[in-house]
Amino acid sequence: MSSPPSSARSIGPVGIIVAIDEERAGFSAMFAETERHDIAGRTFRCGRLNDVAVIVVRAGIGKVNAALASTLLCQHFGCRALALSGVAGAIAPGLQLGDAVVADRLVCYDYGAQVDGAFQAYQPGTPPLPTIRSSPGYEIDPALLTRVRDSVTGMVLPILPGRSEAIPPPRLLVGPILSGDTLVNCAAMRASLYTQFGGLVVEMEGAAMAQVARRFRVPALVVRAVSDLAGGVPGQDFRPHLAGASLTAATVLIRLVTHL
Repeated sequence: MSSPPSSARSIGPVGIIVAIDEERAGFSAMFAETERHDIAGRTFRCGRLNDVAVIVVRAGIGKVNAALASTLLCQHFGCRALALSGVAGAIAPGLQLGDAVVADRLVCYDYGAQVDGAFQAYQPGTPPLPTIRSSPGYEIDPALLTRVRDSVTGMVLPILPGRSEAIPPPRLLVGPILSGDTLVNCAAMRASLYTQFGGLVVEMEGAAMAQVARRFRVPALVVRAVSDLAGGVPGQDFRPHLAGASLTAATVLIRLVTHL
C-alpha cells in the first residue's frame, strides 16, 4: 500500500494514540465519534475533538504497539500529525503527582549496547557499534513548541482526586520524556535514568511514535501527566491516580490539538 500523497496528508486528521482504556476515557466528554474501523486488532475511532478531525486509537502498551498504531494512522488514514496522551512516572526531582509534561524531546532509553558493564544508548535503528556515534532522541519541531508554550501559558491544571488542596498546585512543564519497554517502579533505576538522560518523566510509547512520525515527516506531540513517582516512593502504585492523571493529560492535549 502506498502512502497518501503529501497534499492529502496536509489536510488529513490528527491521529491520537493512548495505550490503555483509562487514558482514552479522558477524552470521552469532548470527543464526538462519527465512525470506527477495526484493523490489526485495534479500533480506530474517527470523530472531532475541539472542532478538529481526529482518529483516536487505544494502541496497547509498549513501543511496538505504539509504532504499529502510528504507522496505520499515517499509512492507512493519512494523518497529518500524531499525538500521544496518557500517564507517566516522574523521575526528575521536584515533580509531583498531577504535574503534566509536554515533550520537547523523546528518548528511547533502552536501545543500544551493553559494553563493559555500562549501557550506551543509541538512536533506534542505528547499529549499536563502537565505531558509530549516535545521540539518541527525537526533537519536537521548534515552531510547534512555540505554539504549545503560547497556548498553555497560564493554564490551570486540576488537582488529582484525593490530593490535598494545601499542596502546591500541579504544574505544566515542557521537557524531555523517556520511553522504554519497562514499567519503572524502582528508585535505583529512576535515579539512573535521570542521571544518564535528564528526562522529566518515563513512559513506554512516546519515542516509538516519534520515530514513526519522523519517517512519515509529520509533526508529533506527546503529553503526559504524572500518576506516580516511578519508585521514588516505596510501594506507590500508579493505579489510584490513573484516571485523574489521564484526564489531566487529555485536557492539555485537547487545548493543543488545534496547533497540530
